[in-house]
Amino acid sequence: MIGPYGLNLVRVGVSLILFWSLWLLGKSIKADKAVNAGIKKEHFWRFFLCGLTGVAINQMLFIKGLTMTSTIHAALLMLSTPLLITILAFWILKERVTIAKALGLALGIGGAV
Repeated sequence: MIGPYGLNLVRVGVSLILFWSLWLLGKSIKADKAVNAGIKKEHFWRFFLCGLTGVAINQMLFIKGLTMTSTIHAALLMLSTPLLITILAFWILKERVTIAKALGLALGIGGAV
């Protein structure tokens, strides 16, 4: 049986391989230069740091937190996060409430209940 950190390592590793493969494939196709301007070399460290903190460390802490709680609480946390972000976007960012967004929010809340 694979542990939570091993599962997270597999998830991040597979994602890394897929994203780099797509990036290399995109370079080989020679897409339109106006659309694909490329990444400047001085920005690679910034992307690396953002990827490390935004994906790897965040997911490790999230998985650790889920292992420290009950199954039902973990499920509610995983479900409530996108719902909370959507509600905050409506309230703070003044995003427009469309029928599709409201329906999705209602379905998420109904699923949680």
